[in-house]
Amino acid sequence: MSNALAIAATTATLRQVLLSGGIGRVTLLPPDAAGKNVTSDQVNLFLYQSSLDAAWRNQDVPGRAKSGEAVAPLPLNLYYLLTAYSGDPEDLRSHSLLGQAMRIFHDHPVLGAAEIASATAANLPGSDLQDQVERVRIVPQPLSTEEISKLWTAFQTPYRLSAAYLVSVVLLESQRPLLAPLPVLMRGEGDRGPTVLTSFPPLLEAVRPVTKLPGVRLGEELLLTGEHLATGTQVVFRGPRDFRPFTLLALRVVGDGEIVARLPGPDEPAGNPSKTSWPAGIYTAQVIARRPPELDLSSGELPFSLAPQIVVSPLSAPKGDVTVTVTCTPEVHPEQRVSLLFGDREVRASAHPAQTGTLSFNVAGVAAGTYVVRLRVDGVDSIPIDLSAAKPQFAADQTVVIS
Repeated sequence: MSNALAIAATTATLRQVLLSGGIGRVTLLPPDAAGKNVTSDQVNLFLYQSSLDAAWRNQDVPGRAKSGEAVAPLPLNLYYLLTAYSGDPEDLRSHSLLGQAMRIFHDHPVLGAAEIASATAANLPGSDLQDQVERVRIVPQPLSTEEISKLWTAFQTPYRLSAAYLVSVVLLESQRPLLAPLPVLMRGEGDRGPTVLTSFPPLLEAVRPVTKLPGVRLGEELLLTGEHLATGTQVVFRGPRDFRPFTLLALRVVGDGEIVARLPGPDEPAGNPSKTSWPAGIYTAQVIARRPPELDLSSGELPFSLAPQIVVSPLSAPKGDVTVTVTCTPEVHPEQRVSLLFGDREVRASAHPAQTGTLSFNVAGVAAGTYVVRLRVDGVDSIPIDLSAAKPQFAADQTVVIS
């Protein structure tokens, strides 16, 4: 998403598009000021209105937070008025100039990330408009005679032939703190309803950790349930980023339509992908049924979460500003989005240009109390639950006591 410089970055990029297209001079003045003392050809680009984009108004941004946790971005539609001026007494030159500017926008309907970065590098170096998930598009905006009349009356200047454009969408990221509730420790059995059975192809109905926790970690087991899964089956895993599909052959049959697949551990010998090939994140599992000499039959893909496993230090500290060090398995890749969930507060990690397994976070103004610590990597949280306890409770080695 973009910061508060996004509106200025959009205007600067539009001006650069016009200049690169052959327009000699582009101003950004209100219409009453743009037309004064004109002695040469110029095009004026004026931002006269902004509005909220209804399609993005209540949407979560992908990969930034879980549903309902983050504040929705501020999505803006920007409305520009394009007007041409010249020193020609008959004003014919300005008509030609307006046509040239309109053709440039017609041939350039989308602002690319590289040209946004180039246009803002000098005057708006802190802008990150080029990194937002949605492209910024230029669309002609037809105006009725009544709208034109009201618009130029508001400008308090004589009417000139102009063209209006809608530029959208610009997403401004909220600065309100994110609240991340702790995971539910226990829940009842879900009402799945009737099961429809198929005949020969494998049917994959559910993929979940054997431990019934929210995610699985390296070296742990997944339970796959469905139909026609027991005979001659393989499991293919597909993951995020540069993870190559990995086929697991060593499966354990535990019942009718149930098999268990164990993920490779972080330090397994050769033959399994190394720990750097399994970054934390969202993966999918697919069952392949081998039916020689016929073709292999495959099920659909179902997602599961590969959670990071962490070691937290220190486990106790005085109140105030606290520095928390987290050792993470698997290691975090440079392009992954990482944050520390300290109780119900989120502290984002600083940029890590190299792959690393150790991260430090500064948590400001911590009051006395007991705080559960989780690491969120690409939207998947570490699991702070003590599996050895008689009843569900949070693990002591992932809890920081502030006194």
